[in-house]
Amino acid sequence: MVVASYASASLDRHNLYRPRHRAQPLRWSDSLTADAQAWANRCVFEHASGTGQGENLAWGYNDPVSAIDAYYAESSQYTYGQPSPSNFEAVGHFTQMVWLASTDLGCAVASCNGGQLFHVCRYYPAGNVWGQFADNVLPPST
Repeated sequence: MVVASYASASLDRHNLYRPRHRAQPLRWSDSLTADAQAWANRCVFEHASGTGQGENLAWGYNDPVSAIDAYYAESSQYTYGQPSPSNFEAVGHFTQMVWLASTDLGCAVASCNGGQLFHVCRYYPAGNVWGQFADNVLPPST
């Protein structure tokens, strides 16, 4: 079960960054949180497939804020206006977290392999749709 402080820190941090890219705040989803928790509990650092949800993973961060800040740090490597990024592996966490069409979020954490924390965030609708990046990942507003 995700404690309220983890949930609010995860949601608040996402919603700190999204307005910079003209994205609406995300809503917390208990259903996405349950899915994220089930995946985190596996302690296997790989993406799920076939869920219809977007997903960001992070391993080894002590708190959700640090993990989400690391996702956002990828923005420095993103080139805006492309239909699809050529360096997706380097920017995919960032693009999912600010994806305009995503409206719901659920995040969870599990302690794995000697106490390392495994963070999982799920998004709905899923972002990172090939060919739709220019419309869903907007440059920071000034």
